[in-house]
Amino acid sequence: MKTRFFVIVLMVAVVGFGSCGKKKEQSSVNTIKSFTVQGVAYDVGASDITHIYAKVPTGGSWTGLPPTAVTPDIVLDDKNATITDENMELDFTKLGAGEGETTMRSYTVKAENGDTKTYSVKVTKGSLPQ
Repeated sequence: MKTRFFVIVLMVAVVGFGSCGKKKEQSSVNTIKSFTVQGVAYDVGASDITHIYAKVPTGGSWTGLPPTAVTPDIVLDDKNATITDENMELDFTKLGAGEGETTMRSYTVKAENGDTKTYSVKVTKGSLPQ
């Protein structure tokens, strides 16, 4: 009886301590799910996409020159991923009043495991689709 009890205790200890050393595998997901600027959302989704093309309206509250900077709303595919850029703003100081004016920048997304992916974002001022 004592031997049986000892064997059971030993098995529980081995199983319990054996699982303590295992680390959770870290996610390698570093993708942007959606990108929203001035209320217009752009689905990105696919893991092989690295360029985002967005338009901001020429009319409405954007008559004349736009604001000097706008911070987009960026949703990532993995809650453990982060955007490494300290300044998230899109700089519109070079974006004139006319249709077709463009500004560009990049954002880097870092996965939980440290893998990074850089997205190029191009924002053009123009008419939005109806």
